[in-house]
Amino acid sequence: MIKIALEEYPQRVELMCDVRPMRSVDGVLLCDFMLGLEPEDFLFIKEQFSCISLFMDWCLSVDLDCNLPLIALKGESIVAMGIFHQRQGCSKRPIGSLEVLIDRHHRDIALEHLLIRSLVELGKRAGLMRLESQVVGSSSKYDAYRDAGFYELSRRKDFVEDEQGQCRDSVLLGISFGVGAQASRALN
Repeated sequence: MIKIALEEYPQRVELMCDVRPMRSVDGVLLCDFMLGLEPEDFLFIKEQFSCISLFMDWCLSVDLDCNLPLIALKGESIVAMGIFHQRQGCSKRPIGSLEVLIDRHHRDIALEHLLIRSLVELGKRAGLMRLESQVVGSSSKYDAYRDAGFYELSRRKDFVEDEQGQCRDSVLLGISFGVGAQASRALN
């Protein structure tokens, strides 16, 4: 009986969206996605994303040696984006960072986990020692990173003020790969 059940595996689990790297032709889709995000989504994004020409330029000049944006498409709309950044320079190069943004109408923990896991795998394949992400402490995003194996590197109490004027913790999370990963976790 068990052997018959095993014939159904492996199964492909569909999240009703396609995930792929962003392409140069995705500028308009990216504009629609970014302009529809919540103010809280921008708490830790360094650039101010309010200019449509910036999105178009970004799509046309993606540097795949440094950044790899993955997008999740539902039909013809971007519903989520994960960005893997590999830092340049000799001391920071083995440490990458990532960010995941999800449209408020498509918040799905499975989608967030899929993007995070995909980006972590890219970090491993790129030969990084560690990936980091900065999040607001009491968010579902924090939980998604923790579920994916990230651990707290540092926490700044009441460091970020949100749109409602509430002070929130800034948390730097990390995940280590290969030699020294367990030692790094033990220190935190």
